[in-house]
Amino acid sequence: MLSDSAKDLTIHQAKMAALGEMAAGLAHEINNPLTIIKGYSDLIRMAIRRGNVSLPELARHAEQISDTALRMARIVQALRGLLRDENELQFGFHRVGTMIDEAFALSQSRLKSEGFLLETSGDLSAEIRCSDVAVTQILVNLLNNALYAIKDLETRWVRVEYRQSRNDHILSVIDSGAGVPEAIRGKVLLPFFTTKPPGEGSGLGLSISKGMVEAHGGRIEIDGNCPNTKFDVIFPAIPVTSAG
Repeated sequence: MLSDSAKDLTIHQAKMAALGEMAAGLAHEINNPLTIIKGYSDLIRMAIRRGNVSLPELARHAEQISDTALRMARIVQALRGLLRDENELQFGFHRVGTMIDEAFALSQSRLKSEGFLLETSGDLSAEIRCSDVAVTQILVNLLNNALYAIKDLETRWVRVEYRQSRNDHILSVIDSGAGVPEAIRGKVLLPFFTTKPPGEGSGLGLSISKGMVEAHGGRIEIDGNCPNTKFDVIFPAIPVTSAG
């Protein structure tokens, strides 16, 4: 068995590997808005050079540049959050939609590049008392698993749903796959368990997510009754006092 220090090192390496897997997608995700910004800047420069400047047209181009820069800032902010030391995580009330947006910002380049459809549902203005960094990491892990699981399917979609019961806040990540086979449902949240070929996965993404949810007094469940693959991330509506 691995010592605690060896496990900590392995988990840290796995998290860095996961960030490395996202790097190519992030480069693409950032390059696209940079291209947009350059394009509109060139249009403004050409209009000035020709001397036929239209103020409404310039305003539209400037608005596009501003919106695109904000999109890039959101991507960078999300990435900085995931790189933050876990010991510095702060618990507070965080908007569900903002955390989903940050997870999408870190994942959607990979998902959209192959024609994946991303969807959300529920009251995304609701707030959960949690570590927003941890929830973003959990969602990114589940989204990456969904991408890998359905990448070869004809129909490829991923949906993140939010709902609240009397006692719980529930974030569900659902994809177009046919569900987790019953034979491995009890194993997929265990450390080092993976169905990926050697070199393609550490088997730590879901177990890390499980630990983060449990630190909130919550749990992750696989919905075996759903016709598709569905992971429920459940947080108590009344947070545990030890959460921070």
